[in-house]
Amino acid sequence: MDRWIGKVAVVTGASSGIGEKIAIKLVSHGMKVVGCARNQEKLKQIASEINEKGQGEMFPFKCDLKEELQILEMFKFVKEKFGTMHVMVNNAGLGHFTSLTSGKTEVTDEMSKL
Repeated sequence: MDRWIGKVAVVTGASSGIGEKIAIKLVSHGMKVVGCARNQEKLKQIASEINEKGQGEMFPFKCDLKEELQILEMFKFVKEKFGTMHVMVNNAGLGHFTSLTSGKTEVTDEMSKL
């Protein structure tokens, strides 16, 4: 993993679950990680717990992937701060506890936007 030291990663859904664990692991291996999710407070909490404990650093960024403008702002941030990115982890997900055949097209419409 030494070849990734100082490289830039973007991890979506980084405020919990698998995304959180991936962001933590990448930071522990020296990467600069832009962790994005809707819950900015949780992202900030994670960053404060892991930053300065290793070579890497997490940069929390509030981003709802259902909102195109927020996605564009996130990539603008990455470009302005780092110039490029080396790894993209598309982890964010959305689920609804409903039947696919229930006829609620707004539910499948919402999920298809991620």
